[in-house]
Amino acid sequence: MTGISVALAMTSPVWLALFMSTVEPRATAELEPSYDVRTVVEVDATVVEIRSVPAHQLFSGVHLLVTVEGAKLDVFLGPPNFVKEFNAIPLSEGGRVQIAGSKVKTNAGPVLLAREVRKGGTTFYLRNGRGDPYWQR
Repeated sequence: MTGISVALAMTSPVWLALFMSTVEPRATAELEPSYDVRTVVEVDATVVEIRSVPAHQLFSGVHLLVTVEGAKLDVFLGPPNFVKEFNAIPLSEGGRVQIAGSKVKTNAGPVLLAREVRKGGTTFYLRNGRGDPYWQR
């Protein structure tokens, strides 16, 4: 076959049907929004809950559910092994913290991708100023 006949054969309905049957369907799951320095905020918050989101879900890892001025906000800290290893701040429900990070939109609502968490005189750094996670070094 010449290059033209191969190209024509590959666009035939039979070829396309065979090709499409070997392609796995794309997951309809939402893609994780990226850290955006244009959406960085700093908030004073009260920790309501500390929870772990399982793997294969949006922002899997350790999250804080906090209240900021009476409104609840989901805060993503990072993978459990990183948060445990470097957790210099004892976080507890009812505790007050200051959080800086990028507030991004998801289908489930806003999520704050934490860059740093401060409690008292201690700061827990999760990302650099560009938002690159320290756990991916």
